[in-house]
Amino acid sequence: MTLYLLNKQHSFSDDQKASNAKLLATIRQQLQRVTIVIKTFMRYQCLELLIDSIQIFFPGTQVIVADNTPNEQFERINTYQYPFVKQNKMPPETGLFPGRALAISQVSTEYFISIDDDFTLTSYTKLDEFLKVIDESGYDMIGGPDW
Repeated sequence: MTLYLLNKQHSFSDDQKASNAKLLATIRQQLQRVTIVIKTFMRYQCLELLIDSIQIFFPGTQVIVADNTPNEQFERINTYQYPFVKQNKMPPETGLFPGRALAISQVSTEYFISIDDDFTLTSYTKLDEFLKVIDESGYDMIGGPDW
């Protein structure tokens, strides 16, 4: 059995192959206490990049998308590729605040994070630190450019 620590970089290599490929990865835990809320409007390329980054860096974390793209351009999110994403179709051009309100009303976890659809998470995103700050401070809301 090999022990891997969360949020620490680990090097993986395949010593059995002639290529001896190496992979550097950071093991992250699923954020079961957090739902990521996204409001989108006709920016499916951005949305897919964001959802991919969530899947890579915080796999299994629940995502709720409020989408008010007009019916002609509306695209259903692939639930086989993204089983942790729930997409809510809204009336066309409803607006930002009603969309966020709808998505937030669907949250069942202790906390939520509201992210714009053109944002991406990286290896430097520390959502676990976000949870630590909010747990230790007792604040109801925190925000900022970096987590």
